Amino acid sequence: MCRYQCRTRFTARLRSSGDSSSLARSAAYTRNGAVVMGVGDRIGSIEVGKFADFVALDRDVLTCPVDDIRDGRAVLTVLGGEVVWDVR
Repeated sequence: MCRYQCRTRFTARLRSSGDSSSLARSAAYTRNGAVVMGVGDRIGSIEVGKFADFVALDRDVLTCPVDDIRDGRAVLTVLGGEVVWDVR
């Protein structure tokens, strides 16, 4: 759902920066949430030494039609560095 919001909503901050790409919106969505929670040094972006819980979907949500995002299915889920779901 957050990727759908990233593709369909603009924030005032992104409008003012002039960067409204899907990738920039996605990065801001995760990074800003971590910063607000006070854990931006540990999560919120993909960097060496940070925790990275993530889901791989069956489509590229940055380029597929917006209406198809909600139909995406998880093919891989990683929590705490451990694979907890793998459709293979």
